[in-house]
Amino acid sequence: MNAQRKTAEALIYKYFDAVDPSGANTEFYKNQFSSMSDEQFHKFCERRLPFRIQTTMFEREMNLDKAIRGLKVLNVPLLEDIELNELYKNKDGIPVSTNHKAFVVYIHTPKLKQFATKKSGYNSNIDVRNPKSGHIAGNSKGVESDRELESLTLQNLNYTIKETTRAKADDMSAKNQMYNQINTTGQVYLKDLQNDKTAQTARNTVDVYLIGSFIMSNLIEEDYMTPYTLANKKKRFDESNKK
Repeated sequence: MNAQRKTAEALIYKYFDAVDPSGANTEFYKNQFSSMSDEQFHKFCERRLPFRIQTTMFEREMNLDKAIRGLKVLNVPLLEDIELNELYKNKDGIPVSTNHKAFVVYIHTPKLKQFATKKSGYNSNIDVRNPKSGHIAGNSKGVESDRELESLTLQNLNYTIKETTRAKADDMSAKNQMYNQINTTGQVYLKDLQNDKTAQTARNTVDVYLIGSFIMSNLIEEDYMTPYTLANKKKRFDESNKK
C-alpha cells in the first residue's frame, strides 16, 4: 500500500465514522479495500459516486447533525459568503456590495432538452401516432413540454396554446379542417377551426381512465359516460321513439 492510498483510506474511514458512529459503513469499506491492490483501489475511486453510505431504517439513518460532522471532516463549509449587490444601493443609487452567509448546495438537475442543442428533434412524419395519447411516435416523435406551456401561459399566449395543443396536436378533426382550409385558400385562421372536446385523443383516454377509476369529471361530458356509450344510448333512444 503506497502512502497516497493510505492517506485516502484514512480520510474515507474518518468520514464514515463521522456520519455513521456505529462503524458499520467503515467496516464495510475496510473489508472491501483489504483485498484490493493499489491499482484496483485507484480504479474504484475513479468510478462515478464510488462511496455510498449504507443505511438501515430506524437504526442507521442520516440526519443534519451527521451531515455537518461529515462536512467538517472533508473541510467543506456549510455556509458560504455571497454578494447581493442587487439588493442594496446607496443614496446615489449605486449598488453596494454586501456579504452574507448563506447555505449553498449543488442541485444535480439534468439540462432540459430545450437547451440541449444536440438533442433537439424535428418532426418529419406525423402518420405514426400513439393510439392512447395521439402523440407522434417512432423516429419523428416530438411533444410540447410542460415548461414550454408554462412559458406560453406566463406570456398570456392563450391562442398559441390552443393552436399547439389541439389542431397541431391530437385533435384530428381540427387538423383535417386546417389542412382543408390551407389546401383551399392557402391560409387558415384559428377562429375558422371548430374544436370538439370528443375529438382530442388524449382527453378521451384520460376520461376513460377516470371513469374506470370511478371518478366523475367534466373533461368530455357530465353524464359519467364515454362519447361512444352516449352515442349508442342516443341511437337506441331514437330507434325506440320511431317505433
